[in-house]
Amino acid sequence: MITKLEADKLVQEHETFYCKEITPKGCEAQVYVYNYLLSDKEAFKDPKARELRGLTIVKENAQEKVFLSIPKFFNINETKETQENVISLKKIKKVQDKLDGSMIQPIELCNEIKMKTKQSFTNPQAKLAQEYLDDSPELQFFILDCWANDFFPMFELVSPDNKIVLDYEETKLVLTAVRCQSGNFVDIDKFDYPHRAEAYDYTIAEMINMAKSTKDTEGFVVKFCDGQIIKIKTLDYISKHRIVSEADQYKVIFQRILTETLDDVYPLLSVARANEIRKIEQKVQDYVVHYIKQINDIITSGPPDRAAFVKLNITHKYFPVIMKCIKGNNVKEVFVDYLLRKYTKEAKTKAFISQL
Repeated sequence: MITKLEADKLVQEHETFYCKEITPKGCEAQVYVYNYLLSDKEAFKDPKARELRGLTIVKENAQEKVFLSIPKFFNINETKETQENVISLKKIKKVQDKLDGSMIQPIELCNEIKMKTKQSFTNPQAKLAQEYLDDSPELQFFILDCWANDFFPMFELVSPDNKIVLDYEETKLVLTAVRCQSGNFVDIDKFDYPHRAEAYDYTIAEMINMAKSTKDTEGFVVKFCDGQIIKIKTLDYISKHRIVSEADQYKVIFQRILTETLDDVYPLLSVARANEIRKIEQKVQDYVVHYIKQINDIITSGPPDRAAFVKLNITHKYFPVIMKCIKGNNVKEVFVDYLLRKYTKEAKTKAFISQL
C-alpha cells in the first residue's frame, strides 16, 4: 500500500507525476488524485511510482482513505522487463480480454459512491459511469460489499457513447480487477458480479501469434504470479487506433479530405467526432470546388497573350497553380497537390480550416 507521503515524494522527484487536489461541493473532504503526464519509463522503474495512475486519497473526518487503482503497465517488448524472452519464462496467473473503454474507479466520498476515471469525477466518462451506477442497485451493493471486505474493485466503461475504436452494443461497467489492502490482485472470477472481463488460457507464444491476425479485439492483459502485468495488443487494433488518433489532427484530416480517403476513417469514429469531421470535409470540398471552377474560368477566358495574362492574374492567391494549368495540366490535380504541399504543419492547417 502506498501512502500520501510516498506519493507526494514521487511528485516532487519526477516532473512527469502530478497531484490534482479537489474540494467536492457540499462535502467536508479533500480529494487528492495522482497521475502522470508522460509515460516516463525511467520514472516508472520504482514499483511505488506505478501506483500514480489514478491513485486517489480522500481526507475526511480526520481520516485518510487510500483507493488503489490499476498500476501502470507496459506493452510486450516496450521495456527491458517486458521483452518476450524475459516474460516467456514467467508463470502466468491470469490472461484477460483487454477492453477498449475507459478505466473507472469507485471512490467513497461523503458516504456515497462516486465514480471517477484516472483523472476526473466530472468528465463525460465519469458521468456516464455514475448514471450507470445510480440505475444499478446490484452494482452499488457489489461495490459496498467489496469495500466492507477491504477490496478495491476497478471497472472498464464500454459503451456506444464512449467509442474509442471498437464497437459495443450497450453500456456496461465490466469488472477488470480487484485489489486488496496489500495491493495484491484478487481473482475477479471469485466475485459474484455478472460483467467480468473474459479470461483465457493462452501461452505468451499463442497470444503473440493470435495478435497478428485476430480482429475486432484490443488484445490481452497478462498478469504473472510475481505481480507483473503486461499487455499484448492486436495488430488490427493498433492500426485502427492509429487512424482514430490521427483523426484528431487537422493536417491529417485535411490530407484525407484532399486524397478522398476519409471513408476508411468514419466507421472507426464516434458519431459526434464523425459529424464534426463531416462538417470540415464539406467546407474544404466547397472551397476546393470553388477555386477549381474559378481557375478553369480564368484559364479559358483569359487573354491569349502570355504577358497580358500574367499581368492580369499575378496577384491571384493561387497564381502558381494557374500558371501550371495553362500548360494543359489537370486543374484539380495541380490544385490539390499545391494544397497538400502547402499545409503540412498542424497549426497552419488548423488556422486555414478555421477560416473556411
